[in-house]
Amino acid sequence: MTDLKPCPFCGIMPRLVITDDEGNLRNESYESDPFSGIAYSVAHNGPDVEEASCPAITDDNDAGPWIFEKKKEAIKAWNKRVN
Repeated sequence: MTDLKPCPFCGIMPRLVITDDEGNLRNESYESDPFSGIAYSVAHNGPDVEEASCPAITDDNDAGPWIFEKKKEAIKAWNKRVN
């Protein structure tokens, strides 16, 4: 469980995602054998969000512009945006 807060723009709950050091999305099994480094990001997308309706939207194939070495860093950066 993560302590991510909802998006301040649209209210959608984001999710923590696993990436390699370059920001390429990886699945949970990658954490046990990270062959290209490991990082974390927050994904914000979904069927309830139209691309033009929320400025925080990210694509399913994109970790977004921010990747972090630790889960806590990614969560802290996302939650800092919420009032």
